[in-house]
Amino acid sequence: MLRAIKLQLLQAIHATGLNRRLADSEWRRRRLLILCYHGISLDDEHEWNPALFMAPKTLERRFETLREGGYRVLPLTEAAERLAQGSLPPRSVVLTFDDGTTDFRTVALPILQKFGYPSTVYVRTDYCSFRRPVFPPVGPYLLWKRRDSVVPACPELGWAEAQDLRATEGRSRAWGEILRISQQREPSAEQHDRILERMALHIGIDYTAFVESRIMQIMSAAEIAAIARAGVDVQLHTHHHRLVTALGQGDELRSEIEENRRRIFEMTGRTAAHFCYPSGKYSLESLSALRQLDIMTATTCEPDLASKSSDPLLLPRYIDSNARSESEFEAWLSGAGSLVANLRANRTRTRKKKSPVR
Repeated sequence: MLRAIKLQLLQAIHATGLNRRLADSEWRRRRLLILCYHGISLDDEHEWNPALFMAPKTLERRFETLREGGYRVLPLTEAAERLAQGSLPPRSVVLTFDDGTTDFRTVALPILQKFGYPSTVYVRTDYCSFRRPVFPPVGPYLLWKRRDSVVPACPELGWAEAQDLRATEGRSRAWGEILRISQQREPSAEQHDRILERMALHIGIDYTAFVESRIMQIMSAAEIAAIARAGVDVQLHTHHHRLVTALGQGDELRSEIEENRRRIFEMTGRTAAHFCYPSGKYSLESLSALRQLDIMTATTCEPDLASKSSDPLLLPRYIDSNARSESEFEAWLSGAGSLVANLRANRTRTRKKKSPVR
């Protein structure tokens, strides 16, 4: 209901021409929109999870909107420096891609090159030397691929009884049991992959063919080096994609980022200085440690426009995906989406303050 109301409001803003006036305003010129993308589909991933994946044709349409609207797509380092100096050009935007999956090189990069847009890729580096699918997203996706099935019990996977994969709840339950079993063993990436292979065999999916598709795999060291030579900005995302909130402020956080940085330097010849919080989860207590590690900027997944007053280690980003409508995207480009989101947040805070204590 609330989403429908918000969409109607954004459509009304577009119809009245407010988007255009706001995009040209001094208020918008002083602000930077950092866009966040995750997967760009190699197959049907956007049908499985439209909030995480985007169809290639949708990404191309987004970039057409940027071009038609006269938006300035800046490299991240330049944008961060000009944001701090107050010298951003009108309608400034930065494009970022999380994780470093192979679909960036094969799908997103050719589209970026077509439009001549710079981009930043935040890469987890643990899978760069392990050419296999990443465990957490792949399992649910493979179960979804068999969404017309009821599969037999398999104690090895934690399935004491047949699993009904025809509904979201059944697939979630099946995956939850696999996670429960895997967490008891604290498996390595190789052991995780054997679990996926066993599950695929049990539910009737050709795992060898799936691995060859490169869906939900991280780019190899050679592929990372190739995109860097093509001008892509490769930056930090921790080595193992571990949440900062779970790492604390000391040695674990430092180790994750230093190993990530070391490997990126080996692949690109450049010292990475920008960081993206895995899953957008950050801890205020970790900011001093990030400064000691000479992190120039760190991006969250909190939707807003960045301004000169923004903490460079807590920069907001708008997550774009197939679940977002064109009117939502245009509203965030102009800044209207940020104003609406902040208005709703302020009203929520006001209601909480006014609610009686019981």
